[in-house]
Amino acid sequence: MSRLNNDVSGIEGVFAGTIIRVVRNFCGLLFIAVTLVSMNWKLSILALFIVPMFVAPTRRVGRTRWRIAAETQAKLAELSSIIQETLNVNGAMLVKISTREKDEYRRFSEINREISRLQIRESIAGRWFRMVIQIFTHLGPVLIYFYGGYLFIQGELTVGAIVTFVAFLHRLYGPIGELTSVHIEISRSMALFERIFEYLDLKHEITDAPNAVEMPEIKGRIEFENIHFSYTDEQETLKDISFVIEQGQMTALVGLSGSGKTTITYLLARLYDPASGTIRIDGLDIRDVKIESLRSQIGIVTQDTYIFNASIRENLLYSKPDAGDDEIVQACKIANIHDFIMTLPQGYDTIVGERGTKLSGGEKQRISIARAVLKNPRIIILDEATSSLDSLSERLIQDAIKPLLAGRTSIVIAHRLSTIIAADQILVMDQGRIVQRGTHEELVMRPGLYRELYEKQFKAKAAGELG
Repeated sequence: MSRLNNDVSGIEGVFAGTIIRVVRNFCGLLFIAVTLVSMNWKLSILALFIVPMFVAPTRRVGRTRWRIAAETQAKLAELSSIIQETLNVNGAMLVKISTREKDEYRRFSEINREISRLQIRESIAGRWFRMVIQIFTHLGPVLIYFYGGYLFIQGELTVGAIVTFVAFLHRLYGPIGELTSVHIEISRSMALFERIFEYLDLKHEITDAPNAVEMPEIKGRIEFENIHFSYTDEQETLKDISFVIEQGQMTALVGLSGSGKTTITYLLARLYDPASGTIRIDGLDIRDVKIESLRSQIGIVTQDTYIFNASIRENLLYSKPDAGDDEIVQACKIANIHDFIMTLPQGYDTIVGERGTKLSGGEKQRISIARAVLKNPRIIILDEATSSLDSLSERLIQDAIKPLLAGRTSIVIAHRLSTIIAADQILVMDQGRIVQRGTHEELVMRPGLYRELYEKQFKAKAAGELG
């Protein structure tokens, strides 16, 4: 964010006036130089002899300011990060609960002082350069008067001609000084350009194949074949993953944290591509279809629901911008959130605050489900959508999920017994591998990880539900 805000603002001035300054001063410089040569070529050579002395320190100052500007922008990025982390709703709450206000204030102040120190250094670097320019600006007329006096004694020039030449000389050195200042500003801005283009030049990791086609309307058969994937070179996240989900089936992914469950859903939506192996939907390799046409038919409801600081209506329309009011209301009724929305003062136009702070966890989750219903995807992914909710919120979410899953292929990542029991198949994962597969009834009868998880987490609840 700092590169988008601070760095882009930093180069704005270069684009705003640089071209005009360069053209204006270059034209003035050319006109004055021709005039001086026409007046007296000997004095002109002496006057132009000073010009390299203007240019010589320019490169050094430019390099110095480039280095300081790069350090300054890095510190500004650090400062922006602190502001975003500590002043957002969750961050501010954590700071207060942990009583770290003084520590964060101290950290903020230290970086501010460092930024001030760097900006002062940059100003000083420009000050001595301007001092040198002023020295050479006054040295030129001194030399002209000295040599012009000699030519006057020789009878080649009049006093009036010398005075006129010196007057024009000031007009020569002014544009030169301006052009050197422009050069320094451009050199400084190169540090900002480098930071900006580091991001602009990054290649998209996931792109459409040259011959990619539109994904037809998905029916729902999913096939993973010998999938291997890793986020880093040090550790493989998924190892030889193969399974098939038939159209309309619900498949549950079960396993300890870090076993690769969520990564499978990322690969299905092509947020990442596997290192090897093939993922097919309805027999089509998902790498052979356009990403937008694929993702437009996949809906995802996660545990950490993201809600924009906007109205409930705008949050719902994010999944389908052209949806009508009737569609919005119907989606919210299916998600068991319509009645709650109608109790709010502005109804669907109620602003929910940053990350939905005015809503409870269950309310945010049901809005997320309504958003998925509005999208009407052919494949639904539920990533621990009820894991952190109370019993009442969980029941409301479960009631909302049932119509969402009806007639659709779904992948459910959950630790809740009711969700897992209803699955057509359960894939048990451990350290990136599928170690067991089957229905709840089949797996609970076999020794293995699933039964261990069942006995530790689900048995008491199952006894209550089944008894």
